[in-house]
Amino acid sequence: MLNRLSVSALLKTVILTTAFCIVIGFSLDAWESWKRLQMTSRISVVAEASASLFKAMHNLGTDGSTTNRLLNSDQPVDSVVKLLSKANPAVLVQEHGVVQGIVTRSDMLHFMMSR
Repeated sequence: MLNRLSVSALLKTVILTTAFCIVIGFSLDAWESWKRLQMTSRISVVAEASASLFKAMHNLGTDGSTTNRLLNSDQPVDSVVKLLSKANPAVLVQEHGVVQGIVTRSDMLHFMMSR
């Protein structure tokens, strides 16, 4: 009877230990899967932000190319300031349809400082 009890206890211990190892293995795999899911979520957020940024940069380039950069020589200085921006670093000055010069932001700063 003692031999049967020992064999029975030994079998139960082996089964319990095996089940415990399987549960630990599944838990570790689940944890790794959770970490990968979080990483892919972050990657998708960065990809969406990059797509929005590239679309904005493209639109900025097309918006800057369609703005009026010509200025008549008889227009006031205020209109030059309105035309100058980061997208528009210079304005062409024309007189009678012929370009006479270029006014840049640094030109405007020098002019404003000399006033």
